Amino acid sequence: MQKADRSALFEALKNGDAQGFEKEINKLLTPSISYMDSYENFYHGFMAGILSGSMEYMVKSNREAGNGRSDLLLKTGDVFAKAFVIELKAVKQEGKRPVTLEMMDKAAEEAIKQIDDNAYTDALLEEGYGNIGRYGISFFKKRCRVHYKDGYEQQE
Repeated sequence: MQKADRSALFEALKNGDAQGFEKEINKLLTPSISYMDSYENFYHGFMAGILSGSMEYMVKSNREAGNGRSDLLLKTGDVFAKAFVIELKAVKQEGKRPVTLEMMDKAAEEAIKQIDDNAYTDALLEEGYGNIGRYGISFFKKRCRVHYKDGYEQQE
């Protein structure tokens, strides 16, 4: 079995290219998971696994930061390089009401708001990182939506 080339995934991640990152994650979701695996902790493990393949970034999972635990922190050993906080949300279907892209977009934005509200960037700031990107990713079955914000919201 040949290892998948994830260079496009990591390039999109590094550049804050939410659409490119989303496209690459969706390519990996479709053949690799069952729609029965649609729980946030499953997506968390899935993302930690695919991102840990980076030669450039260290992936920290469930690290205490600010006022809680962020899902994933990505950093290099260089505090002047860009670091990332990633928060994940699983969107659930309620009754027969279909899940829409708007619902997924709202969940991805809520994930970024959670990063800001709980000051998840604080752990990276304390280590000296000043160039921080924030990704909110929502999942529904074999699809995801990715939103990105550059910088970090200063907490008072």
